[in-house]
This record gives sequence, C-alpha cells and structure tokens, in this order.
Amino acid sequence: MLKATGRPKAAEVEYRKAQILEPERSEPYGSLAALYHSQKRYEEALEQYELAMSKGVNDLNIKMNMAQLYMDTFRFTEMKQVYRSILPHVTDPRLKKMIEERLR
Repeated sequence: MLKATGRPKAAEVEYRKAQILEPERSEPYGSLAALYHSQKRYEEALEQYELAMSKGVNDLNIKMNMAQLYMDTFRFTEMKQVYRSILPHVTDPRLKKMIEERLR
C-alpha cells in the first residue's frame, strides 16, 4: 500500500490517478479512504468508502474499515449496521467473535 511509504501526499496523488484510470474498481477508493482514515480525515474517508461500496463489489475489508471509522467517530448505530451486514459472511472465528462483541 502506498501510504506505508511514509509519503501520504504522493500516495493520495497516485490513488486519485488510479480512480481516473479505472473508475469502476473499488480498490483505489478503498485505499484512499484508508489513507484519509489514518489521517483522521473522517468525512473524506467516509465519502471514499461509500464510493468504493458503490462499485458493486462486496469487499469485506472495505466494510470492516468503514465500521471502524464509524466506531472511531462514535457513530455506533451505523457501525452496528455494517457489522450486522457482514457477520453472516465472516468465516474467521476470531474476527467473528470480535464483531459479535462489538454488536453487544
């Protein structure tokens, strides 16, 4: 992931380029969302997560990250909605347990 290079501005530019070159793919939107999320740019991150989801891909990582953003911003109702939507699709027992705990 480009943000791991320690050059977030360069990563942002590259993710934007990828969005232009392949607008139908969810990955550039999800990656930019994760970058913004790590920078506590929550509203921009949420917008990018929503754009990623609009690509019609059922990406568990994007949904998990989106739920985490909701938790980080104390939007627990939205967090629970996302977790409920993905729980039936989770096969990892540790991840399933973590989600179930957050739904309590």
